[in-house]
Amino acid sequence: MSRRSNENENGPPWNKDAERAVLGSMIHENNVIPAVLAIVQASDFYADYHQKIFRAIADLDKRQQPIDLVLLAEELVKRDQLKDIGGGSYLADLWDTAATAANAEYYAHLVRDYSARRGLIYLGKDTAYKAELGTAPVSELIEATRGELTSLEKVSTPVAAIPEYDADQLAHSEHGEHLDYLPLLGQEGYLVRRWSHLVAGYPRSGKTELLSACCRDWLALGERVLYLTEEPLDIWRPRLARAQEAWKGMKLVTAFGMGLAAIHKRLRDGPESIVILDTIRGLGIVHGDENDNAGIGKQLMPWIVSARKTQKTLILLHHARKGGGQHGEAIAGAHALLGSVDIGLVLERDVAASRRVITAHARVIQPPELMYERRDDGTMHSLGTPDSVGLSDVRRRIREVLNGEWLTTADIRDSLDPKPSLRTVQYALVSEAKAGNIERDPPMSENVQRGIFRWKTTQRT
Repeated sequence: MSRRSNENENGPPWNKDAERAVLGSMIHENNVIPAVLAIVQASDFYADYHQKIFRAIADLDKRQQPIDLVLLAEELVKRDQLKDIGGGSYLADLWDTAATAANAEYYAHLVRDYSARRGLIYLGKDTAYKAELGTAPVSELIEATRGELTSLEKVSTPVAAIPEYDADQLAHSEHGEHLDYLPLLGQEGYLVRRWSHLVAGYPRSGKTELLSACCRDWLALGERVLYLTEEPLDIWRPRLARAQEAWKGMKLVTAFGMGLAAIHKRLRDGPESIVILDTIRGLGIVHGDENDNAGIGKQLMPWIVSARKTQKTLILLHHARKGGGQHGEAIAGAHALLGSVDIGLVLERDVAASRRVITAHARVIQPPELMYERRDDGTMHSLGTPDSVGLSDVRRRIREVLNGEWLTTADIRDSLDPKPSLRTVQYALVSEAKAGNIERDPPMSENVQRGIFRWKTTQRT
């Protein structure tokens, strides 16, 4: 892009390409509108037709209405301004100009910079004219000019420089070796503060239940949580009522049907350290063909960028493919979504209905699989790796627990850490009894199916 691109080379400086790029980005990706509005206003655009388009976009956003080529054209028709901007064909040109909205803020700073340059030129000419006329004392003229310069300095924001870092210094920094983990059901290595995460699972697999359980732990650590949900309050009330004193520091936003610009602004401007979007498809953050990796990646990136800039931990909830898959392929829209986030967690059902297995796909680190269990009181508990709760391992640990004294099934299960499911313990005890390693009261020979059973190590002669 040229530093100066004027329709009239003899006129004041302005950058037509930058103005077009800003407007095209706002139409293309409504998520960037709040950031652009924080940098420029309509008067910063040199072209009158660009000012009219900008005002229409800003007003639509203020009314929390979606913005695309059709809706923007309708708004300009209502204002009797569509012909002033060159018709719908010019809007289509703006759309084509912004193939990506990733640089919208950079171009907005350029527009603002050129606006300030023009302001200086106008101020200089006006000051020279007044000085030549001599209609006011020099002291008043200097003071008025100083005030105008101060005003320009306050509103003029320099174009942000591209940050550069010394790799050697980063390698030896105190934060280089130790990541700042958030606990996942008491376990470290799966969630990292200020990173972006995707939690995917088949519908009704318990994604929201898992995250709400984690929220309780994070709030107890002093974190502040923003939870944007697609579910209504009638569903959340009983969920929150299970632990009434656990939710201080968490804000719940029922964001289904809420404009993307408003959701994005809440994420970016809020004071919370953790932000959860549940789910990214239900909230409209990703939409369209899930096989369109480029399209989905472009939809998701503004949210990740905003979270990084504001130092927030971002957790995105999404659904998994019905057919499953390995290496993150179970995630719907897998390649774009998994490639965009820092850590992807996939929830899968276990043979026990109350258990789930989490498989992690991360940058830099590779956490092991984690099994957890939802107990009858609704609480979630980590069980360790799936192998640690396998039948053969449980049988071995039962033999270590039994020491010649009679213990009930419940006593044995409570002695195991991590705690397997009750069904797994029952299977393991029966297997050990059939193998002759332990005995049961009442004896196995009585074929009793129900009741309270006691177990102890077999007395060998």
